[in-house]
Amino acid sequence: MPKNPLYIILIIGLGILCGCAEDSAPTHIPPTAKAKVSVTISTIPSVQEGYPYIEYSFTAIIGNKPNKIRLDWYFDDSIQPISTNGTETVKHTFSSEGRFFITLIVYESETNKELARTVLLANIRKETPKIDMVLIPAGSFLMGKQSEVFESPQRVVTVTKPFFIGVTEITQQEWQKLMGYNPSWFNGDSLPIESVSWFEAIRFCNSLSIRENKEQCYTFISDDSAFCDFSKNGYRLPTEMEWEYAARGGAKTDTPIGNLSGTTDGCLPLDIAIDQCGWYCGNVFYGSMPVAKKTPNTFGLYDVIGNVQEWCWDWYDPYYYINAPVKDARGPYEGILRSCRGGSWYNQIFQNRLAARQFYRPSSRTNNIGLRVARNAD
Repeated sequence: MPKNPLYIILIIGLGILCGCAEDSAPTHIPPTAKAKVSVTISTIPSVQEGYPYIEYSFTAIIGNKPNKIRLDWYFDDSIQPISTNGTETVKHTFSSEGRFFITLIVYESETNKELARTVLLANIRKETPKIDMVLIPAGSFLMGKQSEVFESPQRVVTVTKPFFIGVTEITQQEWQKLMGYNPSWFNGDSLPIESVSWFEAIRFCNSLSIRENKEQCYTFISDDSAFCDFSKNGYRLPTEMEWEYAARGGAKTDTPIGNLSGTTDGCLPLDIAIDQCGWYCGNVFYGSMPVAKKTPNTFGLYDVIGNVQEWCWDWYDPYYYINAPVKDARGPYEGILRSCRGGSWYNQIFQNRLAARQFYRPSSRTNNIGLRVARNAD
């Protein structure tokens, strides 16, 4: 029986189609990407503010951990690293004071490929400085100066809760004992610390809080941002309102002693009021002076005028007083500059007033800015 040509063509066409189907490549499914390995360090007890001659346990907290890894621990005070195969906890004792970096590197065992690393700073100190504080009661006062644009409107404000504040500015001896370094331009144990940024100032507060078993007020959100929890009982910078209230000690004048003796700005002629209670460019040739050598205010606080300016918590806004709360104001929600108060050895007469406001970038370090610490009343 002869074959129908159409039938033959149909059979050939089906064969071709089937062959194509059999030889076609399978659908490509991309491999699942490996999650990135992460690592942090946990310590028992806390080594953030530690002591020498105590054994610390360091534990690696590894995210997306591979099966075969090697951990290399590097301690600044030790020449040889500690290597472990899969063991995530090591022990170490610091034999001296210092600021030590602990570096942890995670490797893949077979390929020796670095997967992750982290660094932890340990501040190891034998002693904690004792900061003399005075209790400031809750109360109201007249804040600002009506005749100055950035200090007005002058108004009655209220600090609703008592708080402690330092009798003096933090000295270089106190800073060195806690932080282990001294960045000051002018050197002397009883001189106020200076050349510290706002960020360094709040780190000092947190370090002091930890060492006194108090709650840390500051949480660092990033390298250039921080949050303050004012409900915590640890050390912190005063707000502008707290600072002026404590610095005035009930005074309604330009200084704790009285009003300025003249209306001419500059260093000279010598202003009698400032000269009694503070160091400024009219009675200092160049540089900061030992704390607590001038007349204190009625709260017993020294150098609230002159010597070094003092960092405050607040972001600076020149027009903040216009709409600021009249109770427990803590400054604008955001900003670029941080407030400083009190004037300094470098500043002229008008900047060495209780109402005067200065401002700097929080990263600034100058030889006329330091700090005075505060904390909530227990």
